[in-house]
Amino acid sequence: MSSASNTTTITFRISKRYEEFLRKKSEQERVSINTIANQIFGEYIEWQQFIEKFGTIVLSKEAFSMLIESIDEDKLIDLGIKIGSNIPKEFILFKWKEITKENVIEFLQMFINHCINGENDCTFTTDNKAAISIKHNMGLKWSIFLKSFFGAIIKETLQKEYNTKITKNSLIVHF
Repeated sequence: MSSASNTTTITFRISKRYEEFLRKKSEQERVSINTIANQIFGEYIEWQQFIEKFGTIVLSKEAFSMLIESIDEDKLIDLGIKIGSNIPKEFILFKWKEITKENVIEFLQMFINHCINGENDCTFTTDNKAAISIKHNMGLKWSIFLKSFFGAIIKETLQKEYNTKITKNSLIVHF
């Protein structure tokens, strides 16, 4: 099935300022304006509209790092477990209306792509196992938080056992 069969044509007016931005951005990224527009629409449809309704804040990486570094390790683990046990489940129900393995994995991928500053890889094996690796540059305390956060999500939503391994700037989760 070609991607053209999954598309439609729509015409609308936009501000001249937005058109100039789209043209400049498409030139910089060496892609079409259509590609940029689809990325913007996709970001809004798949993520932004839910985040706005769910209630979130935006914080600079530097400010967030200062907050994380000011919390002692035990409290950070406790926060990761408390946040991971509740808020992701509420978001999954809010966005998809049910908790399924597919929805949990899609949430994890969305969270990684939008909330973790760094590289990531998510692989799934034929024996129904998953592995997520994350490389970031936020330090050991962020890895510690992510370990307890991801573990709580997996335990509370999928009722699965998991294994994690962390370093100063990385996390691997198997479940």
